[in-house]
Amino acid sequence: KLQPGWFAEINIADTGIGIAPEHLPKIFEPFFTTKALGVGTGLGLAAVYGTVLDHRGAIQVHSEIGRGTTFRLLLPESTAVAPPVVAAKEAPLKGTRRTILLVDDEPMLLAVLRGMLHALGYDVVTASDGQSALETFRREQHVIDLVITDLNLPVLNGAEVIAQIRAIRPDCRFMVSTGYSDASVIEMVDRLGVCSVLRKPYTIETLDEALAKVFD
Repeated sequence: KLQPGWFAEINIADTGIGIAPEHLPKIFEPFFTTKALGVGTGLGLAAVYGTVLDHRGAIQVHSEIGRGTTFRLLLPESTAVAPPVVAAKEAPLKGTRRTILLVDDEPMLLAVLRGMLHALGYDVVTASDGQSALETFRREQHVIDLVITDLNLPVLNGAEVIAQIRAIRPDCRFMVSTGYSDASVIEMVDRLGVCSVLRKPYTIETLDEALAKVFD
């Protein structure tokens, strides 16, 4: 929900084939694509969506088959002459006052997940490899409530990150985000004693449910 204030509006339109009505509700979901296997990742629009939410904006889409698609982006202005913003009264978000360390070496996916977490009301700090994750945790450990990490990371892998962070703070909670589902990976995750496993691809609803279980 947008806060009252001044916004910059950006409209992007094409005259292409349009988006099928059954696909419209899914176009911002990570990994959703109608392209052939190996052609598209399904992360482009998800990254846009995450970035817009990260800047506390909004994005709308209107599409008609055979006539094209229009995206409308609203981004809050930040200038010295902008009028004061009056905070809207709304229920606090579920993640209010909780901080998550998010670790993934794919920049686009990291941006998407950060946006999703912000949309759910969590504060987020990020790292793109195992070593920087450890350095960030040492620096921010007093505020971090949960670590969400991929398993396949450069420098130090996810299992090593979890083990070393647990040595620093044994009570820290962990969630693994992975695209692997074979038995050996499942066994390794069980040995790590993580709170939850997020199977890629997943939606913001799946993420919300997993976080609710971890914090409840």
